[in-house]
Amino acid sequence: MKKSFKSFLFVILFTVFCLLNLELYSQQINYIDYIDSINLLEKDGDFEIALEFLKIHRNTFPDKYFEISKEEIFINEKLLKFEDNFSVFEAGHKKGYFYFIHPALPRFKPYEQFAAFDTVFKTDTKLRENTIKNANTIYEVQLPLNWSKSIIYPLCFIFHGGGSNLERVKKHWHSDKLDSGFIKVYLQSFRHYDSETFGWRTGEKRTDDDIQKIYDELKAKYKIDTTNTIVCGISAGGTCAIDLAFRQIIPVKGFVTFCSGISENIKPDIVKQRNETVRGFIVGGENDHYLPKQKQMTEIFDLANFEYKYHIVKDMEHQYPDNENYYINEALKFITNE
Repeated sequence: MKKSFKSFLFVILFTVFCLLNLELYSQQINYIDYIDSINLLEKDGDFEIALEFLKIHRNTFPDKYFEISKEEIFINEKLLKFEDNFSVFEAGHKKGYFYFIHPALPRFKPYEQFAAFDTVFKTDTKLRENTIKNANTIYEVQLPLNWSKSIIYPLCFIFHGGGSNLERVKKHWHSDKLDSGFIKVYLQSFRHYDSETFGWRTGEKRTDDDIQKIYDELKAKYKIDTTNTIVCGISAGGTCAIDLAFRQIIPVKGFVTFCSGISENIKPDIVKQRNETVRGFIVGGENDHYLPKQKQMTEIFDLANFEYKYHIVKDMEHQYPDNENYYINEALKFITNE
């Protein structure tokens, strides 16, 4: 009853406000407040109101078209209005955007009942594949606090998770030891998921070549301790980091991962080759759906007498741990043998 009254009151007040102040409000609202308002309504289950709010102000942010279209798709799915999303997909495709639409993904099963799905799927796939062909692995360097060009620093390569990007991952992988003692290199894969998110595939030559090229560029630009490079990542990014470490695509001393999976290249004989040179630190969640993969990997590590630490965080899902900085510092102590 309270929720219904609150929603009703919101609609009345918001409608009156918009009618009286539409031009002024459109000028003053910023994108963060706009999205936060939509997310708050979604959290309360008020999806119809969220959808109306989204539509009223969507043209205020033309540079955020893709993000807003994804939000509209999400709300329509919550309202079971799957058919309404075909017009969203088609409009996005005309602008060159793609949404990683594929019948193998469970979220798209409800769409298969509609005749338009096959055309939308094929158009989306073509746009995505053409974009991937011309995309590059990019990176951003964060120099250590109080950086001095005369000091030799170790490197830390950081891989985002699947369905993420450079801007999102830069919010993570911070600790006093990492931020002050390493040249951090945040990476973004060439392999698009949708138009603005990306993923990694292990053992891919194109990725290997890009990482080697970036490593060489960094060595040419900065004073690098090539004996102390570490690789970090979450989820698919963590899987990629582990894979690169064992195959030594670049010289790696250790890896730190959150909720990683297992690469098909992780075999006892390959792991044994790195017993003397590489250490690993893995953090998983008690409720992480990748937990079985991590346990499979640690069984291989045990057979190969590989030196690693594995922490399972109570009640944690497939995510960054709340005390991320603590685990990063502990990992660095272990890998550097402090």
